[in-house]
Amino acid sequence: MKSGSIPRITHPNVHVDRQGRWSYQEKFLSHEGILSYFKQHLKRNQEGNYYIENTFGKLKEHAYLDSVKGFPLNVTSILPTLANENDSSSLIVLHVILDSGEKLSNIETTSLLILTEDIVAIILKQRGGVPARLNPSAMTSLTDYLYCDPEGNYHIVLPSFQKKSKIRRSKLEELFPEAYPKD
Repeated sequence: MKSGSIPRITHPNVHVDRQGRWSYQEKFLSHEGILSYFKQHLKRNQEGNYYIENTFGKLKEHAYLDSVKGFPLNVTSILPTLANENDSSSLIVLHVILDSGEKLSNIETTSLLILTEDIVAIILKQRGGVPARLNPSAMTSLTDYLYCDPEGNYHIVLPSFQKKSKIRRSKLEELFPEAYPKD
């Protein structure tokens, strides 16, 4: 491995609380530019630790968050489509816009989770599994594509292509064990 390719590790005292608010040195971050940068560069390693990846020319830094107790990202828009719209046998995928302004395409529907009756999230696999909560606007736009079967399972449905994909269920405690410690 080339020297300089190993990232410098820092711990800048950044937290995300249960309401998804970011703080730095115990003060809430309100500067949209800084928040957007942090959100756009947020990743998660194999151990489940969150970090902001900073690149300065050939140098890299992984600034690890001290705690993440709530959703660090929010989905503001979501649209299910076929992976290949010219092939009705292709999979249903999701196109999302995050609160950082990023547009992500071709996200597998298996990344979508129902956590409670009013919390739906996407797990961003391309970022190592960072979860993003659907905001009310995104939830509303998704309702046009939802179907609940007699067993209470929800599916994303594209009626014009006669395609559906089941949405998995999970628990908040599994996503944020730090926020929900076991007794």
